[in-house]
Amino acid sequence: MTPTRTLVLSAVLLAGGYAAWHFTRPRDTPTAEATPVPVSTAVAKQESVPVYLRTIGNVRALNAVEIRPQVGGVLLDVRSRRGAKSRRARCSR
Repeated sequence: MTPTRTLVLSAVLLAGGYAAWHFTRPRDTPTAEATPVPVSTAVAKQESVPVYLRTIGNVRALNAVEIRPQVGGVLLDVRSRRGAKSRRARCSR
């Protein structure tokens, strides 16, 4: 490489390094002094409050649960009748 190319390449790399440092460094923000915040109090009372909501739209739950059986398949035969007493010997465990 010629000395001119080396000098230009060095200048470009140096400028790029400075720009990267300048834009990614943490900023020194002055800390604001803690000013007192006004606080008010009120007496709590118990009463019924009706909740009414009339709107048009969709409702989506915050949490959802998927319920699946532990064993998959089709139930082919039921060996007991509704209301019949079961004995311990008939259990399939």
